[in-house]
Amino acid sequence: MRYGALIFFFLSGGAAWADLSIIARKDYIRSQEQELANRLLLQSSLSTELSLFKLYFDGFAELESISQQRDLRRSPDRGYLQELYLELNWNSLYFRLGRQAVRWSESWTLPSLDIWTARKWNRLFLDPFADQLNHPTGLLMSYAQPTFSVDVFGAKDLATSELPQPLDSPESSTPTSPWGIMPKWTLGGFGFSIMYANISSDHYYGASTNYAFESFVPKLEIGQLTQDQKFISYGSDIFYQDLSVFIQLTTSETYSDTPEFTARDLATSYYLSISLKPGKHDIQLQGYLNPLTKDQFTSISYGYDLTDYINLSIFAQQYEGDSGLFQIYNQITKGQVIGLRFELSKSVLF
Repeated sequence: MRYGALIFFFLSGGAAWADLSIIARKDYIRSQEQELANRLLLQSSLSTELSLFKLYFDGFAELESISQQRDLRRSPDRGYLQELYLELNWNSLYFRLGRQAVRWSESWTLPSLDIWTARKWNRLFLDPFADQLNHPTGLLMSYAQPTFSVDVFGAKDLATSELPQPLDSPESSTPTSPWGIMPKWTLGGFGFSIMYANISSDHYYGASTNYAFESFVPKLEIGQLTQDQKFISYGSDIFYQDLSVFIQLTTSETYSDTPEFTARDLATSYYLSISLKPGKHDIQLQGYLNPLTKDQFTSISYGYDLTDYINLSIFAQQYEGDSGLFQIYNQITKGQVIGLRFELSKSVLF
């Protein structure tokens, strides 16, 4: 109720503008043996400004026609509040309070410096990537200039990942005063960033750099996530006309030190995303591989814009894994899924 009153205040208080977006999506998804989903998803977002203030809301809800399908996917029907924040802009400063995306890395794979973001692992990879993420609630303070910026974030509630049964989801308790800082700057065509965060008395350190050529952006990201895990990630973004290619290779070290034994695990994962969007067509290809754990995911989709508001798409995905999360995915999907998606979207500016 208090959120509705806040939105009404902005809309009735002489806002400079308001942008309302509504999406209705119908998914039919099946594995090799049975239906996994016959669901309707409703999503809306609202962005409105009043003087120095901005209010933003984004959320979605799912309605499944047959409860047995929810049980098969191990993901319940419910509503998801993705973002709801109030932002104050003043010259080069802005303050953002509420649930919000605080993404300090654009990596698809983990580990990365995207330490504030959690995942809806119990929804597999069936949803668009933005809907797979869970965001924290807190206060973000930013200062931005053309060649320098700094973000300081303090969390009230950390984002929590959701896992399919029988895997245990992380505890939702919030540690005392988690916070972090990330300055960014550009110099001679290079972009740099460093970060530090303190969460549950664990110290997180990291740095990244990139160089933007005309159609090619190589990237490097390194981090130490607690004393037990380190990683280094190499990547590149390639753009050519309607074609976009994203490549990522991540190597991580994890240490286990107990009275019984000390172990050091070294794992390398590979990720590739290809997007081709000529005219009304949209072709997407994704691939992920971790040879150590034998985790593998591939996805291919084709979409076509029937009108400016209506999109029809088909997709196929494959999941493989011998243990943990991807083994559960393989049990749910029997390895492969195919899907048909009908989406109606409309934005209104008023």
